[in-house]
Amino acid sequence: MVLYLIRHGETDFNAGNLVQGWTESELNATGRWQAEMLAKRLTQPDERPTAIYCSPQSRAAETARPTAEALGLQPVYDDALMEMRCGDWEGLNFDQIKHERRDEFHAWARSADSCIPGGGESIRDLHRRASKSADRIISSHPDGSRIAIFTHGGVNRVLMAHFLGIDLQVSRRCHQDNASISLFVRRLDMFFMDRWNDISHLVSGTDGRPLSQK
Repeated sequence: MVLYLIRHGETDFNAGNLVQGWTESELNATGRWQAEMLAKRLTQPDERPTAIYCSPQSRAAETARPTAEALGLQPVYDDALMEMRCGDWEGLNFDQIKHERRDEFHAWARSADSCIPGGGESIRDLHRRASKSADRIISSHPDGSRIAIFTHGGVNRVLMAHFLGIDLQVSRRCHQDNASISLFVRRLDMFFMDRWNDISHLVSGTDGRPLSQK
């Protein structure tokens, strides 16, 4: 079994370094282009998913749509794959939070059990719901399946910790770009990480420069 964990394409929130959480935000022009590049990548013969699961949030659903349409697959939407609920921080700039809500930020950064004020979740809350969803998905498909999960940065990090059995605090340090692919392969009833933050579909040749959006 192969699992693709795919972060959604860019939104204006991402471009402005703003916290999104459960706030709805559509892809911007760059994000829509990234979704098309993902579709080109995932429709190659050696990459084609056999099933697509998706967060119902618009930025993830928009990212999945070109791939799903090209492959003739119907995405399965799962609320448990939504991004971490970020309470009072949603819509704020990360630098603003670090400076103006310093105590809140450091409490959250130090512990996976610390909830964001204003109805936000903790990293452990996110891990609990996302990992249950992933386990359900895995158990409902036979070995040999290739499953694409279009979701969010926070979800992908806690799922990586779940699959590899690593500490949640360590997983928080793993960077992901928008529209990146992280690939996990199951062998001997264990998942191995084959790729993390693969954006080769967004760069040109070996020089690492972004492809033109035109």
